Amino acid sequence: MASIILSFVGSQDPYSEKNHEEGSLVTLVRHLIAQSQEIRKICLLYTADTQPQAELTQDWLTSELKISGESINIYQVSQGLSHDPIDVELSLKEAHSFCSQIIEIKAENDIIEFNSSSGTPAMKTAWGILQASGKWGKSNLWQVRNPFQMKPHQSRVFVNNVNVVKNESDLKVIKKQLQNYNYYGTLETLENSGFEQEQLQELIGAGAFRLAFNFDKAFSSLQKVGNLAPDSWKKEIAQLRQKNSTALLKEVYYKAKINLDNQKYADFLILVFCFQENLLRYLVKKMILPAHQVDKNWNQLEKEKTITTSIQKFDNGKLKTHLENYRLANGEKIRIDFERFLNRIILKAILDYQPEKNSLLLSLIESLETYCQTRNDYIHNLEGVPEITKEESDRIMNDMKTILTEITNFLSVNPFDTLNVQILNNLKTITQGKNHD
Repeated sequence: MASIILSFVGSQDPYSEKNHEEGSLVTLVRHLIAQSQEIRKICLLYTADTQPQAELTQDWLTSELKISGESINIYQVSQGLSHDPIDVELSLKEAHSFCSQIIEIKAENDIIEFNSSSGTPAMKTAWGILQASGKWGKSNLWQVRNPFQMKPHQSRVFVNNVNVVKNESDLKVIKKQLQNYNYYGTLETLENSGFEQEQLQELIGAGAFRLAFNFDKAFSSLQKVGNLAPDSWKKEIAQLRQKNSTALLKEVYYKAKINLDNQKYADFLILVFCFQENLLRYLVKKMILPAHQVDKNWNQLEKEKTITTSIQKFDNGKLKTHLENYRLANGEKIRIDFERFLNRIILKAILDYQPEKNSLLLSLIESLETYCQTRNDYIHNLEGVPEITKEESDRIMNDMKTILTEITNFLSVNPFDTLNVQILNNLKTITQGKNHD
């Protein structure tokens, strides 16, 4: 971890003839060397009037502090700033342009050291504004006191970082993004913040991947976060990667709740449909297949004719006869072709063969069916999705919760909320640490 020192050149650099003391820049470099800090680069910006001081400072650092000449570069600022060195806007523009060049040669762990004690007040202000932006990775804003104005308890050289306000602002933005489960937005904010951390990025990435049903990538991200992840997440991701049917149904419930909270009604109804269809398939598999096949992929089982063969043989062919004679509430017979896709109507008819076992679940499934039809209208007929009232949404979520309680061990605590708390706690810890640096 090496330092890149950025500074304007002032009239007191490198040595003050007035008080016979080294100027702030040389004093800062001495301080860093005394702290055993590696100096990778020193970049000095000078105006036309301070060119002699810049060249003398370069020689002084080489001869007195034994800094390699190749590590020290001096740059003349624009003609406009040379003519008006007290213009804050010009100073900031020059400093920003220079930092944009430096960032291209900066190694990942390098620290930008801003010297805010040399140059005009406008130039000193520019470094503070740049540091507060948080765009440059890890950085320090240094102040060097006049030795003749110091009080006994004061340090000559000290950090006076001003990115605390930026960190607090970023934290508020991230908190809002997490409330909306906007993990990709959170990653972007984190990348442009002053508290970027690789493990924290991976933790947020795990949330984004899990929300997208990409459980393998979520698992890979969790492998890189050490103890940062909630304890429950690794177990849950393992079950989801194994395609555990009830774990997947719980996952759909959590994500449906997220879309509902964000008023994404179309996405919410798609997930309600997804829940309904996969619940029916799970219950049918559980009814007609051996236990070791219940978590197998439905489409693969259909392709292998396992589903249709099992239906036709179940209970010595009585289920097949039940389906062939099955009539809907309006008296219409269902159309069943064992060579084609088994839709929700047929799946419900299969479950209706054992009404004593499935009565509660079938009534709840029927309650959800209306909203599945709304989803179909949206998908197939491009019809708009109306706003769902709170009464309706509460009923839907309660029905799904009751179903899950009936078929598995279910906790309604959303794992994504648990993750968000963990992310914020880690961010607050980082922020507190930075505030005390």
